[in-house]
Parts: sequence; C-alpha cells; structure tokens
Amino acid sequence: VIVNEINTMPGFTPISMYAKAWEATGITYTDLITELIEGVSA
Repeated sequence: VIVNEINTMPGFTPISMYAKAWEATGITYTDLITELIEGVSA
C-alpha cells in the first residue's frame, strides 16, 4: 500500500499549485471557493 497524500484538500491556499491550476483555466481562487461551497449545499 502506498499513500501519496493523506490530506483531502492538499495545498488549498491562494499560492498552492491547486489554486494556480484553476486560475490558469480562468477561475479565480475566490470563485473556486464559492463554487465548492455552493456545490456542497446544492
């Protein structure tokens, strides 16, 4: 068994690669957070 990442939300800061990858697609960090929150409540 190999565990690569135990954190379910790795690097979830405005300067993380996750946020930067979404920003490269045109979605800002703020918009990403909003989409994730609204998606949970839907």
